[in-house]
Amino acid sequence: MGDARDVQEVTSVLTPVARTSLADEVTKKLRTGILTGSIKPGERIREQEISEAMKTSRGPVRDAILRLEHEGLVRREPNHSAMVVEYSADDVEEVHSLRLSLELLALRYVVERAREEDFIRLEAAADALRAGLANGVSLQEAVDLDLGLHEEFVKASRHQRVLTMWQSIKPQVWFLIYSRNAAAIKNFQDAIGTHGELLDALRCRDFEKGRTIIQEHLDFAYINMLANFRERSAAASGVS
Repeated sequence: MGDARDVQEVTSVLTPVARTSLADEVTKKLRTGILTGSIKPGERIREQEISEAMKTSRGPVRDAILRLEHEGLVRREPNHSAMVVEYSADDVEEVHSLRLSLELLALRYVVERAREEDFIRLEAAADALRAGLANGVSLQEAVDLDLGLHEEFVKASRHQRVLTMWQSIKPQVWFLIYSRNAAAIKNFQDAIGTHGELLDALRCRDFEKGRTIIQEHLDFAYINMLANFRERSAAASGVS
């Protein structure tokens, strides 16, 4: 009797993995389409059309849309349809201010907690970005490398909740950086020296220097991002 109950308790928490795997794949493809602009802001995402195109049921598509909604890339309409988010200037400011706050909070803990292996991973990420830019990687790869470096920095804080929060806005940050196109690549190239200065400050446990570097680096990126956003918005609305 006890053994039967134990078996029931174990099997009750086990669910088929196929749907989860499909949902992961659908999420990945939809996210890539949104981030790279293949699926444009304001465009509707219809479960039936997506499921037919990907030859899957609507369940994994519904799961994928829910995940993308949590990532801030999609919003649901009152009629339960989904639409790719159109960012406003206020959205850009909110993403920037939240990212800045999280990275400055991470800095406090990096200075206190980071170990040698964390610095090694950070240096490897910085080297990968430098090499990628020198070899002419695509914009998509450059954004991946840049945010990979920033993610390693946040991981070095050894503060799991800060990392979780940072990762939750990563897709929105990725989208905003990618939308700058060629300007984003130039910003990455200009920031190579800044990344080196930050790594030096972190190794010296110099919070104030690190704070100044991060503040100036992210504020500069935000100013350029906002200018680019307003320029594209004006062009789209026909304003000269």
